[in-house]
Parts: sequence; structure tokens; C-alpha cells
Amino acid sequence: MDRDHAAAIEAGGTALLDAWLEESLAESLAAAPGQSEERRALGQAAAREAVRQLAPEAAGPGARMIALQLVCSHAAGLDYQAQAGSRELPPDARVTAQRLAIQLMGLSGRQLGALTRLEAERRRAADAAARRKLMERQYAWRQDAGFARALADGMDRFLGSPQAMAAAVTGAPMPGETPAPEAGKDKGNEAIEAVPEAATMGNGAAPLSRQQRRALERQEKKAARRLANAAAAAAA
Repeated sequence: MDRDHAAAIEAGGTALLDAWLEESLAESLAAAPGQSEERRALGQAAAREAVRQLAPEAAGPGARMIALQLVCSHAAGLDYQAQAGSRELPPDARVTAQRLAIQLMGLSGRQLGALTRLEAERRRAADAAARRKLMERQYAWRQDAGFARALADGMDRFLGSPQAMAAAVTGAPMPGETPAPEAGKDKGNEAIEAVPEAATMGNGAAPLSRQQRRALERQEKKAARRLANAAAAAAA
């Protein structure tokens, strides 16, 4: 085993497959009788390029092997076709060569069909994967955009109105809203709150009305009763 073969076996993977395909191609394209070394080198170089273009590395090992078979079958069919047209061969040999050429041409056609189907399947799989990734990105974008819109709408509703922001911070009623009555407030309290500020300050500018005086008296009596009840509870 030479050094190149040992290195290919040691590397494994794609490097090993490439070396094997190269060796198989070189052995399958045997030199025709009387063919020069230059002509043989040209044929092998063109065959390698044909295999590479028919099935690049991304196509997978199956497609690359079929491409190799196709190139070799096509080359052998051309060789037999040349023998079938040679006047140096006897008629029987020319008929046999023509039959083999037809068979190999048919085989290469079927191999080309199989390679085309493999390539179409590979492209469909790649397209499906690309569409799936695109749909995932679009779904993620819609989710992010929906969240951003909801957040922006909420901020607009909260910050778009100074009254709304003030009401949310202080708990004050919005303009046009009626504040809820506080617990324990009665008509007497409402009457006292209706007393003008100047009257409550004791400057005599606005004397209390009869209704306001009665309300004030009721509040004083209630306060006295509460004090008495508290004192009795403490003594007991």
C-alpha cells in the first residue's frame, strides 16, 4: 500500500470516497488499442470533470457513484460504437460491437434518469428545509411584532393622556367622573362641608345658617356620646 492510499484510509470520510472514485474512474477508462498517453490523459481529465459537474460533493455519495457509472458507461459505449464503424474488424465483430454500444447507450440513459431524479429529490428537500426556516423566522417575527404592538398600544393608552397618567399615579378621578362617597358620611357632614371657608375660620364674614348650626350641634352630641362610651369602657 502506497503512502497516498494509506493517507486516504486514515482520513476516512469524504477524502476516502474521493480517492476510491478517482481510482475507479481511472481503472474503468482503459486505453484503447493504439491510443496515445496524451489522449488517455485528456479522456480521464474530461471524465473527472463530467463526474464533478453531474454530481458535486453536495449531491451525496449515491449521486456521485451513479455519475461515475454514467460517465464510464458512456465512454465504453463510445468505444464500442467506434469499433462498430471500423473497417479493420470483421463483420461479426462489428455487429457485436454495435449491439454492445446500443446496450451501453441505453444503460447510460437510465443512469442519467436516475441521477436526474436524485437531483430533483435533493432540490425538493433543500427547498422544503428553506421554506421551513423561512416560516419559522416569519412566525418568530410575527410574535415579536405582536408583542411590540401590544406594548406600544399599552404605553400609548397610559402615557397618551396626562389625566389618565395622573389618575393612575394619584388615584384621583378622571375629568367627568363622579367620586365615590366615603363611608360614614351623612347629611350632617355634607352640611358642615358646605360651610364657607371664611365662616370656619371664625372671622364672622359669613355666619352659619340654621341648617348648618343644627348639623354642627348633632356632630357635637355624637362626639360627646363617643367620649362617654369610651370613658365607661375604660372604667369597667
